[in-house]
Amino acid sequence: MIPTELQDVLVKEMGSLFSGMQLKNPDGEYVAVNIYPQCLPVPKKDEHENTISPFPYVVVRIQEGEGVDEESGDTCKLMFVVGTFDDDESNQGHKDVLNVLEKIRQHLFKKRIFNKQFECVYPYKWTVNEEDVCPYYFGGMETNWTVPKLLFDDEEGLT
Repeated sequence: MIPTELQDVLVKEMGSLFSGMQLKNPDGEYVAVNIYPQCLPVPKKDEHENTISPFPYVVVRIQEGEGVDEESGDTCKLMFVVGTFDDDESNQGHKDVLNVLEKIRQHLFKKRIFNKQFECVYPYKWTVNEEDVCPYYFGGMETNWTVPKLLFDDEEGLT
């Protein structure tokens, strides 16, 4: 399925984009940004029976798609969901979320075409969580993509 191919490409892109960037996790350590397709992983425990936190993370989530007619290309909406942790007393963790979202936005619209077949197009939307859930911070960006049209086999020799 084409949307899952797009998702796989973007998960790989995000891994490269955020390699070397580190943000704080709930254990107070600076760690790499985790990249996940569609959902957060099922919680796991370490050797001391502590739950391993997925923070900080970016989830590349397929939302929906649409095909308008046989001639036009199909479209797909993808959401980048960002979760960060910041227990600093200044309560400014939303800035990490916004920095991650901006880094994604700049990369997508600078490159535009991924895997020679998926194009990131306007409009896009971003948001941050309205509720105060400090020290956890969340945001997301909805992006729109054109995806290749599936072609039918010419089984009856009509073309």
